[in-house]
Amino acid sequence: MAFFTAMKFFSRSRLSALRGWGRPRVDGRRFVFLYHRIASPEHDPFSLSVSASQFQDHLDILRSYCRMVTLDELLDTRTAKRSILASITFDDGYTDNLTTASPILRRAGIPATFFICTGCLGDVRGFWWDRVATAIAAADIAARALDTLELTKEISFTGDLSSPDARRLATLEIAGRLRSMDVLQRNRIVEELETAVLARTSGTWESCPVLDEAGVRELGSQPLAQLGAHTHNHPMLSVLTPEEQLAEINRSAAILQEITGTRPRFMAYPYGSQQDYSEDSCLAVRAAALDAAFVNHGAPFDPKRHPYRIPRYYVPPLPADDFRNWLHGVIDQ
Repeated sequence: MAFFTAMKFFSRSRLSALRGWGRPRVDGRRFVFLYHRIASPEHDPFSLSVSASQFQDHLDILRSYCRMVTLDELLDTRTAKRSILASITFDDGYTDNLTTASPILRRAGIPATFFICTGCLGDVRGFWWDRVATAIAAADIAARALDTLELTKEISFTGDLSSPDARRLATLEIAGRLRSMDVLQRNRIVEELETAVLARTSGTWESCPVLDEAGVRELGSQPLAQLGAHTHNHPMLSVLTPEEQLAEINRSAAILQEITGTRPRFMAYPYGSQQDYSEDSCLAVRAAALDAAFVNHGAPFDPKRHPYRIPRYYVPPLPADDFRNWLHGVIDQ
């Protein structure tokens, strides 16, 4: 239950994908799987991290059921349909994508696409949700002064922060309120949260490093790796104007082109649920001259008719036997 509660922050519709539900696909033998981090952090309230050993197990199991291919091959409707085809993707651009995930993929001979959010390159603190999680997790158990956390006029939290589970729930509640906010407003509140919590506790800071430009360049140079755009500031696109959405997408693609010399062809919407992007988002991807965009909810797999709504399945941090059962629920639906 805690896992499913955590996932509501990123996408309510991911819950259906986790259980193997979703609307029928036009092509039911092609799947895109989504990871974020290959790591074992002390605190992971959003369940974004799969350990290295779990990831290796996942790949072994996936290969026993699917032929692992690039996104280009997966989206090519001329590709033979005798096999179940699957592609691996990563969102955001954490450093462990290069240091941990890429070597495992390379040894297995499995390609992957990494969707990079360019606005936090080189930030060892992580993304804004990592900073919220780190600040709340660092609250000292004895710090009863934090039971009522008055941050700003937009964000306040009243509750018990004296236990790990209470701090996890607080993290999810606060992050859920921040997700749709204006980027500048959101960043200001996160900074105020860090000041309010960390300045009054003896907790430690957990690093969640993001790739810097050199890391992005190295990752993009891997023979089995492809880079994709994931906006610049990781906004909830549906609350932005069409012009702002196009600017976010174009800026991410342009920075990746500047770093690697190659403009990305694919895009993944931040968060990716049906409420997080709109028809204007799809039009913005097309206006940015990108070939396809990926969502994080059930949808028909039909690249010809819906190239900007390609469905993906978020992969939970599951041990081997549980992952095998989960995978059966996905591919047998």
